[in-house]
Amino acid sequence: MSSEDLVDHGRRIAALERKISQLYQRLGREEPTDVVASEDPRLIELVQAGNEMQAVKLYRELTGAGLAESKQAVDELIDTYRPAG
Repeated sequence: MSSEDLVDHGRRIAALERKISQLYQRLGREEPTDVVASEDPRLIELVQAGNEMQAVKLYRELTGAGLAESKQAVDELIDTYRPAG
């Protein structure tokens, strides 16, 4: 699977997550918060492949965070998941 495919899947998932969020709001219920963007396997794969810009973009799509916050989160993931070498 190419990084473009991953980003496309990320966009589709982000759109679905927004729709789910809207449904929770309409139902007057609080969304579960047990999913952590930094544990998303697509994000980890992008980091391990050295695709930092795509990882930042995906993090922003997953979380709605700003550029600086997303860059910082991806930098932390790079420290954690960067392949040795």
